[in-house]
Amino acid sequence: MTSQLWQTQRIVAPTCFVCPRPFVERIGRAANLPSKSTLLLLLLAILLVFAPRDVLAHPMGNFSVSHFAGLRIGSSAVELRYILDMAEIPTFQEMQAAGITAKPDDPEVLAYLSRKAEVLKNGLVLTLNGRPLTLEVVSQNVIFPPGAGNLPTMKVGVVYRVQLLDGTCPCTLEYRDGNLPERAGWKEVIATAEPGATLVMSTAASVSRSQELANYPTDLINSPPQDLSARLTFELAKGLAVASGEAN
Repeated sequence: MTSQLWQTQRIVAPTCFVCPRPFVERIGRAANLPSKSTLLLLLLAILLVFAPRDVLAHPMGNFSVSHFAGLRIGSSAVELRYILDMAEIPTFQEMQAAGITAKPDDPEVLAYLSRKAEVLKNGLVLTLNGRPLTLEVVSQNVIFPPGAGNLPTMKVGVVYRVQLLDGTCPCTLEYRDGNLPERAGWKEVIATAEPGATLVMSTAASVSRSQELANYPTDLINSPPQDLSARLTFELAKGLAVASGEAN
């Protein structure tokens, strides 16, 4: 994955993104959390409330989980670059649930990352001409950029790929992200084509406005994109054919 994926830029928070009453309401809904975890969340929220306003808080808010999906059509494969950017609160919850610390090279974190790549894959649906495609994990990475009060945030990135085999074009590719759709955050899908492939139609943009969740545009923070799906039609260069490695 490119180094751009792991650029981290945080804007200065004009106000605190967490206040006591909404947090208490969220805790009330989190009835499945152990009491110890609930108490830790409460203490975390208090820390965020009283953190200095000039700290680098997550621009999408302390509860946000942002999504990026980059579809790249090649002459023989489709690649999906998938990123989740978790703010302070969901990072805390994820680390508590997985029993990990904010150390990217820790063996327990690496084991968690391998499991997480498979779990996230189960929430992604990719079809070609109506037939499901089976994604394979190519690589994964994780970093823990500091957030408000120097608390960690977490960014998970996975590259998936599926081979394209015998068949004919034009082809229709559909994508849907079913991971954590209820979480507030930036949700973006882009689609591009490599030499040998041409996008005929796409509901997705071709350029990421957030630089793959590395730099959120300040003018869109209050109304971020909410795209968790895309539909596109592509053709291959003359002489090339495609079908799919569909699920059995």
